[in-house]
Amino acid sequence: IPFTLDQAIRLIQRNERGRAGIQKAMMIANWRREAERREKRLAEGVDFADLEDDSEELLAAQRAAVSKIAASWKRKSAIRCVQRMKQEEYIFLGMLPPVEKPPVDQIALAEEIRVQRRQSQIEASSDYDKALDDELALSRKIKGPDLHKEMLDERREWILEVRKQTGAFPADLEAFYTRFDQPEETVEGEGDGGKQSKDGKKASDKK
Repeated sequence: IPFTLDQAIRLIQRNERGRAGIQKAMMIANWRREAERREKRLAEGVDFADLEDDSEELLAAQRAAVSKIAASWKRKSAIRCVQRMKQEEYIFLGMLPPVEKPPVDQIALAEEIRVQRRQSQIEASSDYDKALDDELALSRKIKGPDLHKEMLDERREWILEVRKQTGAFPADLEAFYTRFDQPEETVEGEGDGGKQSKDGKKASDKK
């Protein structure tokens, strides 16, 4: 079953929490059993020194058991590693047939990859749109008032300048938006002048 990265992380976290809970429950159960043993021995009149000796013996026995388990695990792991190396060597030398891998449906695999890629693109596009909306909202909130004030000041200065030059306020703001546009007649005149200058140059060359 294919898992996404988030699903795999959640599964590992859930298993880890379960393992930690089981381990904690086992520790609590051991503590309770040890406490019951202590209470029972105290009721029987056993000295605390004997209890400490028993605890040390139990700890020594646990350490010995852990050492045996670790040694057994290492031995089995080494045996499995050697067997795997021997099998790979036999396959390389042609003494064993290669291990056949199960056939892979390339069409199904390609379709699965396409679906996953499409889903990733949809999620990325959604995240991008959300981030863009957040950035626009932040810009309106932070830069909006300053930009609004700057635009109003620019238009007020232009109105006052027109009033100073003409003696009257402009009827509308159309000229404000077209004040930097170059007149078409001027452009055409410049084009004709350029043409006439070229013609004059040609005539002088003929002479």
